Amino acid sequence: MRDCKPLVRRYYAEVWNTWSATALEELISPDITFRGSIDAAVSGIAGFQQYVNRIRAAFPDFHNHIEELIAEGEKFAARLTYTGTHRG
Repeated sequence: MRDCKPLVRRYYAEVWNTWSATALEELISPDITFRGSIDAAVSGIAGFQQYVNRIRAAFPDFHNHIEELIAEGEKFAARLTYTGTHRG
C-alpha cells in the first residue's frame, strides 16, 4: 500500500489554503458526497467547488495547519487548526 499522507497534505494545502481549482479537479472525485462544517451537504465536484467558494467568501484569509496526521491502512485522521477572519 502506498503512503497517501502526501495527498492528504496536498488537499489541505492546495484546495483550502491556496484555493487551487486545479488541485480540486485533480484530488476530488467527480462522485464526491461531502458534508461540510456549515451544515451543508453537497454532491459532485461542482457542488464541492460551490461549498469551497462559500467558505472562501466568508473567510477570505482562511488557513488550516495540520497538527497531526495519522494513517492506518486505508483510514486517515487529521487534527487541524483553522484560522481566518469572518467576513460574511
